[in-house]
This record gives sequence, C-alpha cells and structure tokens, in this order.
Amino acid sequence: MTCEEKLKLLLNEYEQLNRKLTGIQKTTTELKNKLGSLLSKVNEQTLFEIEEKKTKPKSIYSLDFRSTFEEYYYDKKGVKFHWTAKSGGAILLIIKTIQKSIGGKTNKEFEQDYDDVVLNVWKFLLDGLENYNKFVFDNLTPEMIYSNLNKIFAKARKNKNLTESIINKMMS
Repeated sequence: MTCEEKLKLLLNEYEQLNRKLTGIQKTTTELKNKLGSLLSKVNEQTLFEIEEKKTKPKSIYSLDFRSTFEEYYYDKKGVKFHWTAKSGGAILLIIKTIQKSIGGKTNKEFEQDYDDVVLNVWKFLLDGLENYNKFVFDNLTPEMIYSNLNKIFAKARKNKNLTESIINKMMS
C-alpha cells in the first residue's frame, strides 16, 4: 500500500469519525436542552408546591382534633400527651372514618357546619370512651382508638342512654 493510499484511508476514517462526533455533539446538545427544560419544570412545580403549602390554612383537623385529644388526655391521665408521627397519622385516619360514618360532606342533614359535626362526633367518642372500651381507655393513644374504632362505634350505638346523655351534653 502506497503512502497516498494510506493517507486516503486515514482521511476517510477521519471523516467518518468526524461525522460520528458531530452526531454525538448534536445529541449531547439536544439532551442538555431537554434536561434543562425538565429541570426548570421540576423547579417551577416545586416552587408552586412550596407556595401552596405556605398559603394553605391549618384545618380543624390538625388543630381542633389534636387539642381536643390533648385536653381529654390531660383531664383523664393528668399528664401531657407526647405526639408522634404515628399518632398524627392515626388522628387523620380517625377523621376519615368519622367522615365516612356520617355520610361525608354531601350529607345535607346537618344543621350546623360539617366540620363542627365531625369535631362533635370526635368529642362524643372521647367522652364515652371510658364506658365503651376500658382497654382502649387504659392504653389511651390515637392509634389505640383508631384500631378499635368499629368496636367503639358499635358500643356507642348499643348504649342509647349514654349516647343520648352525651349528645345532650354536647348540644348544651
């Protein structure tokens, strides 16, 4: 093979590599642009979520349910309740269960505000807890209440005298 042929062969290989490199550079540039676009969308979404969290008012569930339980616990046990993430999660599950049991926000039977009704049911359950389920009362935590909520509801429905007295107490 002559020098001229070797030079043509090398030049050919160089051109092929240059084409591949140009294609890779274009692909890299496209990928960088797409990545930048995705990152800006993620940043916009994150900023939106942060702003949304800042502007959301605290609901009755995170304030009144918790304070109602804390007052009840202190009255019955004489010490302040120590909250954990698990306790907070149980409170949310209790709220959802109460909402389902009274028919949700679509129930038009309520004369008072729906949130007040849900909170009053919570107070009703706490007030009768000592009579409905001694074990839950002795081991008083939101988790224990939630795990026995169906039993508590059932006993509350069976004991109509106690239920009526608690309802009258709540309404007065």
